[in-house]
Amino acid sequence: MLVPVSNSILGSVLSDSTPSFLGLVRDSCLAGCVAVQTEIPSVHLTHAISDLNENHPRAIVNQQASILSPTSVPARVADFLLFTYTTGIIHQFPILSEDEARSAFDAVLPMGYSVPDCDARSVYIVSLIMAISLSTTARNKLSRAQSLATALFKNAMLNISAVLTNDLSGLQALLLLIQYTFLNPTVGNLWLLTGISSEACIEYGLHHELQSDTDIERRRRIFWCAWEMEVAVSAAFRRPIRILNKYIHVSFPSPNQASSAAPLAIPSIAIFVWRFRQLEAELISILHLNNPLLHASSLESWMEDMASKAQHWAQQVQHSASQNQCPSTKSQWAEMVLYADIAYHYCLVLLYGPSNRVKEPTRPNLICAFRASVQVAISYWEQANSEFGRIKYTFHTCYHTFSAAVVFLSVLRSCQSEITQLYTLNEIQECANRFVCLLSSIGERWPAAARCLEEYNHLLEPIMKSYSDFFLLSQQHTSAAGADPFLSPEQYADAEAFDVMDYESFVHFFNPPQDVVDPLLASPAVVPFDWDVEFEFGMDGLLDIV
Repeated sequence: MLVPVSNSILGSVLSDSTPSFLGLVRDSCLAGCVAVQTEIPSVHLTHAISDLNENHPRAIVNQQASILSPTSVPARVADFLLFTYTTGIIHQFPILSEDEARSAFDAVLPMGYSVPDCDARSVYIVSLIMAISLSTTARNKLSRAQSLATALFKNAMLNISAVLTNDLSGLQALLLLIQYTFLNPTVGNLWLLTGISSEACIEYGLHHELQSDTDIERRRRIFWCAWEMEVAVSAAFRRPIRILNKYIHVSFPSPNQASSAAPLAIPSIAIFVWRFRQLEAELISILHLNNPLLHASSLESWMEDMASKAQHWAQQVQHSASQNQCPSTKSQWAEMVLYADIAYHYCLVLLYGPSNRVKEPTRPNLICAFRASVQVAISYWEQANSEFGRIKYTFHTCYHTFSAAVVFLSVLRSCQSEITQLYTLNEIQECANRFVCLLSSIGERWPAAARCLEEYNHLLEPIMKSYSDFFLLSQQHTSAAGADPFLSPEQYADAEAFDVMDYESFVHFFNPPQDVVDPLLASPAVVPFDWDVEFEFGMDGLLDIV
């Protein structure tokens, strides 16, 4: 719950016992304590950097890095960043309505900070929208763009105590902060942020329908945005989800609602994202958290049902995209098709790879997970290099890629015989290099993630050497690299289980040892002379058609 800490017994306790660097001060909100970096996936737990360090350069409360005011951004660039957000990003994350976003821009940009009545909420919203859009539009000098986005983010943080109020508007402000943190996990702890947003949803009763509520569409939209974000983080960390599917009794927003409460037809795209999270939440709760099966007669029948649901969901996305007749949303549906390709194959990685519940999957299932893991890397690479305005899911990409890479290595080590019949040695090397390229590119947006690449290369070297030796001894076998990527388990002869490496010991999500100096937060926010040229926005012609 987002409550001021000054008007309760808690406030008295905090004022006496809480270090100031936590952000828990008498006139602030509890959300201040989450202003530390998000953890990265790693196989090591020792020598972790403490999140609770007031001198840590990644902490939001450490204001050593310069800030960037929205009024310092040229008007045409500001219009372009708003255009990017309202025509693209908002379709997947409808936290705000288009009217709310435009009203904030109209309030801030004409007046600037010289006007005493400048609204803190508007400044906060505009700063974060600019930061989010800049993080997705830049196609050149990504680190430079990320540095400027971070400076805009820090400007928003100057207003955080005024906007994180104990109501739906305060929850919207928190969700906007979480949205940016997905793109730049350096600036906040997503696990704590999404935990607070979910607790707020429970406190406000957003997971239950209120038939008499005149603001019902807004309540629905805010709840599903918050729930989707929390599931994305909890699933990545393999941690319990606070609001399980069975406790949710609220409908999706109306797809064709034209009011400002549900902007345009945005929920029609967002709903597909929320439905995927429902699948992911069930996969994690059953396979990794060992929750009981509710309806299926056996684990095998449940797995078949989940595979069918994931495939049906992906097909629905493709069908909806093919039926879209609106030119203004063509790009958004194309992005959603790519999102569905990533999500479907990641579901297969979760479903058929090693887990807490199924520590030793059958070989056919592992081969399915192996193929899917490679496709996850391929599709994420395509997304990372996609056109301007498409969301670059830094957090999701890092965790999903690292998890898929672990499954890839696990199967490569344990199913050498089967893999030699499906791939050539060069093809396996190419598959392995896909993870290298993707993990390397993530480091441009999240410098700490370079550690993930180091971990992967450390694991890859001995496994690849072992497989290469095995392959050279098995050259007489014919490669079947052109086979169907997702053959059913019945089409494989050998269904014998094997002793796989302890997968869960691989995927510990704590801060690994690393250099604490982050160039994104340490560099000054020097405004470019020409933003379009600097970051290759491709603005010419885009704003003229709006």
